[in-house]
Amino acid sequence: MRKFVLGLLALAIFLCFSGCSQKEIEEMPAYEFEETQAVWISYIDLSSMISQDKSLTVLNFEKMIENCKKLNINTLYVHASAFTDAYYESDYYPKAKVLKSINDLDPLKEICSLAKKEGIKVEAWINPFRSFLRADMEELDDHYLLKKWVNDKEKNGKLIVEVNGRYYLNPYYEECRDLIKNVATELLEKYEISGIHMDDYFYPDGIDESFDASAYQSYLSKGGTLELKEFRKENVNKVVKELYDCVKSHDSNKIFGISPAGNISYSINSIYGDVKEWVQNPGYIDYIAPQIYFGFQHQTLDFVSCLNEWKALIQNPDVELIVGLAAYKMNEVDNYAGSGKNEWIEDREVLIKQVEKVLNDPACDGFSFFSYSYVFDENGEENSLINEQLQKLIGLLR
Repeated sequence: MRKFVLGLLALAIFLCFSGCSQKEIEEMPAYEFEETQAVWISYIDLSSMISQDKSLTVLNFEKMIENCKKLNINTLYVHASAFTDAYYESDYYPKAKVLKSINDLDPLKEICSLAKKEGIKVEAWINPFRSFLRADMEELDDHYLLKKWVNDKEKNGKLIVEVNGRYYLNPYYEECRDLIKNVATELLEKYEISGIHMDDYFYPDGIDESFDASAYQSYLSKGGTLELKEFRKENVNKVVKELYDCVKSHDSNKIFGISPAGNISYSINSIYGDVKEWVQNPGYIDYIAPQIYFGFQHQTLDFVSCLNEWKALIQNPDVELIVGLAAYKMNEVDNYAGSGKNEWIEDREVLIKQVEKVLNDPACDGFSFFSYSYVFDENGEENSLINEQLQKLIGLLR
């Protein structure tokens, strides 16, 4: 709300010196602040909208934009790459599975064009480390760099590592980081996007020393002194820093942000996303959008406590706080909430109360719903309940 408060104050001062009466000031239209009111458009959302019929797909995208406009959404985080695949025309990644038999459809291009007409910003959402399942990698054409790494005995297990049947890029290696930057660059150059958005898939959870043993030994042999955990965090920091620099070198007005897990300890200690470094020091991110997917009654980490932890953590005034909210939990049992597992069923307005709290907190710069299909569920069994809450949200966000 900081931009809103400052803007409103400036407007009031200007009007006073302009000779406007109190009545005239009260009748002025509401100040249009720049807070982020966003929704994630995930690859699952996109897959449900994409049809073999391009015209039908475009109609589905138009409906999506129309729905977002009704809710006063001003930002879309649109999946451009979920598994080192592409929901756009890429020189580096293959088309996403749902697009393989469709020749003339570029989802990101269509959405950017439609959103621009309605004044809605689009950020390209990428998952830079998470790659294909083994079976999908086997089907990948050999000309792709990823497949070349898999086929190379020296690089398989180093640059690209298989964990439980899925491949992941190893951020220690410059070749991997260069590929990630190249993908970001082509998105910035080809599409009318406001920036790049990255979420919480860093190192895979639960990996042991074997994941990057050779990389760590290489690091130590070059004089490195960090312990393995710190070494991994530093590798992720390099990716974050290089993506930030990539975005800013393309256009200083473009933005780069990350949406990490809401649990700070999990992010730092389990998947090595050093959120503390990013929000306290310049040159990493423009905003942080933690996924605070907890109810008020969550037994181990409730919404208010988690939000307060993030507010206390951010010490760089140039880093904005956008709160990720769990629209997918509306009217559902929260199995990980302990004694609070039924909160989202017993209290139909948890999400609405969270939106109100964020909008009224001067330390917050907006929110984002995960995800589109859970906010605008037109076919779900509890459609009437979702619509009832949606109408309240529409009233709240106007």
